[in-house]
Amino acid sequence: REVRLPSGWEGLSIKLNRASQLVVSEVPKACFSSAAFGASGAKPQVDGVSEGDEIATFNGEKPLKVVERITAQGDAWNACSSASPP
Repeated sequence: REVRLPSGWEGLSIKLNRASQLVVSEVPKACFSSAAFGASGAKPQVDGVSEGDEIATFNGEKPLKVVERITAQGDAWNACSSASPP
């Protein structure tokens, strides 16, 4: 299935597994004011995405290319390279 990630996707945690698959490692829950509400009623920040879902492409890029881009100094996908100070 293909899921278009809505606003808020930046909250997802992703990892590259041993099979070189990019997978969702965590879908954080929306902010809440108490631990009890968090345990009983907080919803995921991103609907339609679950922990363990494979990301086949990311804005058209294959997983290994994504890793290269987010770790390459000067690449637009590397937010650290545009920070001041770096």
